[in-house]
Amino acid sequence: RILDGMVPDNKDKCKFLLIGVDDLVINEKLFRNNIDKNLELRPPYGDVANLPEAIKGIDIGLCPLEFNQFNEGKSELKAIEFNAMGIPVIATDIAPYRRYIVHGENGFLVKNNKTKLWLRCINSLIEDKELRERMSLEAKKHALERDIHTTIKKWIDVYFA
Repeated sequence: RILDGMVPDNKDKCKFLLIGVDDLVINEKLFRNNIDKNLELRPPYGDVANLPEAIKGIDIGLCPLEFNQFNEGKSELKAIEFNAMGIPVIATDIAPYRRYIVHGENGFLVKNNKTKLWLRCINSLIEDKELRERMSLEAKKHALERDIHTTIKKWIDVYFA
């Protein structure tokens, strides 16, 4: 619902992919009203091993969350998954994403889910290929910092110290 009604200035240059849609018929009607012909809905990708294939080819990952106590306790995993594939993200400025995303480096954080800020970030990444490529390289670096081989020592220190 956060992105409902948001259409980038250059929607004809874009293809919108919504992954993990349980009810394709209902959601197609909801999103088609806004995005028209450039929308592809895909069912859930199933096993996590299918994720790289599911998001391959995406240029910009969107991670919207509503502000509530449940979402404040979520993890930043979705942004890390996109970043691991070199995909910069645009996310709600909420605790899980704030812990991980460095605004302007591996993605953008959108304050208060303001429509104009979402659109500004989306449009800038669509229009500025150099920015998108630079953020893509930074995205991979940020994701590698969260790699299990990098963080395992921290976990061992916490649980077995």
